[in-house]
Amino acid sequence: MFWNDPKLEVKKSFQWQGYIDFKDKDGRSLGLKTSPFLISSWTKPVLNFDGDEIISKQENNITYTIKGQKWAPINITIIDTMNKETNATSNLFLWLESNGYSADSIVDGSEDSDAQAFFANLANNKNQADLRLSSLDPQGKEYETWKFKNAVVASVDFGGTLNYSNSELLQITIRFNYSAADYELLNDIMLPGLETRPPEPAGRTTFGDNL
Repeated sequence: MFWNDPKLEVKKSFQWQGYIDFKDKDGRSLGLKTSPFLISSWTKPVLNFDGDEIISKQENNITYTIKGQKWAPINITIIDTMNKETNATSNLFLWLESNGYSADSIVDGSEDSDAQAFFANLANNKNQADLRLSSLDPQGKEYETWKFKNAVVASVDFGGTLNYSNSELLQITIRFNYSAADYELLNDIMLPGLETRPPEPAGRTTFGDNL
């Protein structure tokens, strides 16, 4: 079994870091600071295949063909802070405003030119954020990465329900759609050698000798 093999290191769900770089309507980095240590959860990519089921009555069997594929959306959760630079709510609104968002124009109706420009900017911006998910080895070094191509925001949950009955951290969850995910294995990990047990001193009695 793998736990008896010192040369193997299994992947663990807490050894990772995520990176988000939001883009403005022209595809330029906004430089918004989302510390990797404030990103508390990140769903790994899921690839779904679309196919057809072919039933052969003569051969009495079923075969399947693949005609397409689609990557499932991912959810990224960020711990929100009061500090200006890492305030996730503030940063997300800065991203919205960089794309032309205005609450007043939305209220005025879909015919408002500012509202139309905002929706057009979102529609034309096929890569709204650069997303990278890195797995870490036991020494904290990256050994593999996922990059998400043409990431587009599908929804933003600004913190769920507030109540006085708990003291949980407030977190923002962003749902992204993307065209494809790219995987890269960076390095094979180098595990430290096992410490050899020193020999017992001569004449020393160990547990079990007198049983």
